[in-house]
Amino acid sequence: MKLLLVSDIHARDVTEVSQAKACGISTSMADTLALFARIKAEAAHQKIDAIVIAGDLLHDRQTVSAEVLVHLVRAVHDLPCMTLLVLGNHDLADNDQRLSILEVFAHIHGVTVVSKPCDFQGANGLMLRAVPYDRDEALMAKQMAASDWAFADKKANLLSDVVPCAGTGKPQRRVCITHAMFRGAARGPWDYFGDTSGVPVAAVAGFDATFSGHVHRRQVLAGAGVPVWDLFSNLTLLGGSVVYLGSPYPMNAAQIGEDLGFWTYDTEANTARFCAFDGPVYREVSSAAEVEALLEEVDPTQLHLRVTLSDPSEADRVRALAATCRTVAVRVLPTDRPDPERVAVARAVGDEDLLRKYLAARGHADLPSLDAALEDGLVFLRGGDANVRQ
Repeated sequence: MKLLLVSDIHARDVTEVSQAKACGISTSMADTLALFARIKAEAAHQKIDAIVIAGDLLHDRQTVSAEVLVHLVRAVHDLPCMTLLVLGNHDLADNDQRLSILEVFAHIHGVTVVSKPCDFQGANGLMLRAVPYDRDEALMAKQMAASDWAFADKKANLLSDVVPCAGTGKPQRRVCITHAMFRGAARGPWDYFGDTSGVPVAAVAGFDATFSGHVHRRQVLAGAGVPVWDLFSNLTLLGGSVVYLGSPYPMNAAQIGEDLGFWTYDTEANTARFCAFDGPVYREVSSAAEVEALLEEVDPTQLHLRVTLSDPSEADRVRALAATCRTVAVRVLPTDRPDPERVAVARAVGDEDLLRKYLAARGHADLPSLDAALEDGLVFLRGGDANVRQ
């Protein structure tokens, strides 16, 4: 049997970088639909038996729009084979409830929504355990490690020749699908941390392969919980290892330039193959000349561009060059040259007013001493960086 696995799609209708300012990345519904089109084509080409979405199909579970939901329902409905939706933390109504807007997908023929631990059995002795996200990591570890395959589910079959596991017989291939934070996972600066110690990798020691969403960086955790970086496109899996599928497109600036996409998995050979998704292009540059060179190589309508300039005089030129880009964010680094207007203000106001202006501008509530505050305030008003003595 062949599975296609993808996670952390984070579908949302966002077209402006300002709405994703915290991470500097803005994916749109157009990006998500392009991904589904690629998945559909790859599934047909490779004769995939089932598609598995390992959590976080949605980005904002609380305010998902009707437009986003309709697009997703159509995209999932059009997939060429049975589909398994395992709930992630972004899919739940909140982190303490199992309800999810994704339950609407259960009404689509051939789609199974996994909102509680569920075991399936398939052809050639395949036993598949799906464990959705739960804030209680100790509970998740117990659910993964349970040896009796007793999480029988009465929902629609995962595949035409698959029936829910009845807890009998010895599986020839054990596979776990989950959305969890495993100990040892290498996380990017914007990945979800939360108050977590992580699920021990030992919890999945009984599986031939474990695939997980949640961490957006593509990697493999060996049995001891040590990350192996993504210098691979094909791998034969070792028992007890965890494959983090990674996000199919960048979720934050730290992923710019990484190869991202989805996976296919041959259950009989126990081999996984990475499939790169040539979707939207994200680049970060630092000058107008770099923008010009990049636009000669990349279709601007597919380009999400972040520009950090040291020369403020280039800002208007960069914005004009990037006018046809899908999104563009321009940041100008502060200059150390004194600002005459700020210097005039510094001379005109007294110490108390100066301190008040500085605190309001920099957002500092507590400083070690008044002298340090005044000195930093003068630096700021002269156009320099705070906490840097001149």
